[in-house]
Amino acid sequence: MAVVLSVTHDGQSRTFRFATEVITLGRAPECVIALDDIALSRTHCQFERLGQVLYVRDLNSRNGTLLRGERVKRSRLELSDEVICGNTTVVFEGLEEGGGPDRLGHATIPIFQRLGKRKRALRNAEEENRKLRQLLLITRQIVEELDPDRVLSRIIDTAVDLAAAERGFLLVFRGDDMSVEVARNYWRKDVSDPELEISRHLARRVREERRGIIVEDASEDERFTEFMSVHDLQLRSVLCVPLLFRGEVKGVLYLDNRFTRGSFREEDRDVLESFAALAAIALENSGRFTAERAKKQDLEERVRRGRDELIEVRRALAAREQRDRLRYSYESLVAESPAMKGLLRQVDRVIPTDLPIVLEGSLGTGKERLARIIHDSGARKGRPFMALACAALPASLAEVELFGHGRGAYTGAGDASGGILEAVDGGTLYLDNADDLELDAQALFLRVLESGEYRRVGESETRRVDVRVIVGSRTALDELVIAGGFREDLYFRLKGVTLKLPVLADRPEDLPALLERIMKEEAPHLTLSPRARKALLLRPWPGDLLELRNEIRRLATLGDQPVDVDELGPVDPGAHASLKEAVSDLERRMIVRALSLHEGNLTKTAAALGLSRLGLRNKLERYGIER
Repeated sequence: MAVVLSVTHDGQSRTFRFATEVITLGRAPECVIALDDIALSRTHCQFERLGQVLYVRDLNSRNGTLLRGERVKRSRLELSDEVICGNTTVVFEGLEEGGGPDRLGHATIPIFQRLGKRKRALRNAEEENRKLRQLLLITRQIVEELDPDRVLSRIIDTAVDLAAAERGFLLVFRGDDMSVEVARNYWRKDVSDPELEISRHLARRVREERRGIIVEDASEDERFTEFMSVHDLQLRSVLCVPLLFRGEVKGVLYLDNRFTRGSFREEDRDVLESFAALAAIALENSGRFTAERAKKQDLEERVRRGRDELIEVRRALAAREQRDRLRYSYESLVAESPAMKGLLRQVDRVIPTDLPIVLEGSLGTGKERLARIIHDSGARKGRPFMALACAALPASLAEVELFGHGRGAYTGAGDASGGILEAVDGGTLYLDNADDLELDAQALFLRVLESGEYRRVGESETRRVDVRVIVGSRTALDELVIAGGFREDLYFRLKGVTLKLPVLADRPEDLPALLERIMKEEAPHLTLSPRARKALLLRPWPGDLLELRNEIRRLATLGDQPVDVDELGPVDPGAHASLKEAVSDLERRMIVRALSLHEGNLTKTAAALGLSRLGLRNKLERYGIER
């Protein structure tokens, strides 16, 4: 079965019959149809006969293969279809039985080889000038480019273009290791899985011989019959040149064409070796061969900075989101947890009112700070704010302290003096730990809250007072009323709005930021080991923020720098949720203390604790204790 093709070039036409199943077309002498057409690539396209069907396949040509006016990669041909390749037109005339007199193998078509010597020399000169212009252009681009990745891409794109290769790979040596830094094809697209597409044996041979290698057909080259990768990859044309810098082979430029044999000439190797010398200098200058250790340290530092920046960005976004949702500012509070966000939404609604407020929360939850924020954010901002410790207000002195006294009202009274109510008139009075307020003192507050009036001790003049009352209590006031510890009538006077402040156990999301803030406020130079920081974040903190703040102060005063977990104060046994947890904490502290006394000697420590060496090792692992 013969393929009949009509070929037209330079105004001359001729019909040929080919008995081969694959007919290559291009400028290379090895092509079945070899044409001196500068618009063609060396191996431009090929015609493939499969039974009674003929296909045309483009071989990554520079100017493309056109069928019916469109560029194609592989397409079936119909009778009389015209295929345009550069300045050449090929018409499919059909299939015939038998070979015929024009049966050809790898011979060329003589009619198209009749160009004069001057014309051929002119075209060769034009090709050399084109390559020289490319070298000058890439030189300027590489010198001006500072980004290593773009330098690599430009180097390999230029190498592929100079040699009219299908693909190019830039390999770099680091000791005995070799890696593909960049891999691109003729279309300037990245090659997938480049490590699986190359023969490392060829690259290593170039490194050993320190000169370029041209392989016309790797599968048939006797020099590489022992290399399995050459045959496994079914390599055809390969051009490989070293990247030499100051006498050392830094890497390899590896170019190939998987479809056509003999794609590269000696002239291509000469040009690529000159170009490779320039590329090696560019690579060195771009820092691609920096020591692995320095590169690793730089990467780790960038990762650390990036993580810290990400945390700060997240905090800033969270703060912005909080401000967007709330009417008032609460920047002095850490409120990333759902519990605190819910509390502040309630606070946001009561600030504009003048209702009395009850703040319920255990010791150290920040009741007074929240009371001051409510005062500073509301209509009484700029007026007096006073926090009264109810536990320090005995009933015998309560009337004088609250209302003041007239001149000579009692022995030693001296001049007249105003009391707490007069001092805080127009502002806010915060009753701290109102659950400690004595019943007689409660009666005095009730009288003022009912009428808004009071009289100094020893005077008959009635005075008016305008004050907002905020009450702080560790115990629910309604429970105190039931127990008889708080007046019911006063309770209903004070109970405008009740806000419950969450303990740290209910707001774990806030603890890391609270720890950082307290360290910044109380001990800016204090540093914690990762284990110590983790231990602090996992503690129950029954004394809430007050206990945490006191622990940071203690560590700043007594602890070494950086503070490790062994220097942390003991956990209050009453803070544990169970007896088992309390025992575990005690056991851990005893082991740590014994290890310290015996300078980390496991045998002596185990004997002192009445344990076997293996038993001690198991406990060290369980509690995460390091020797």
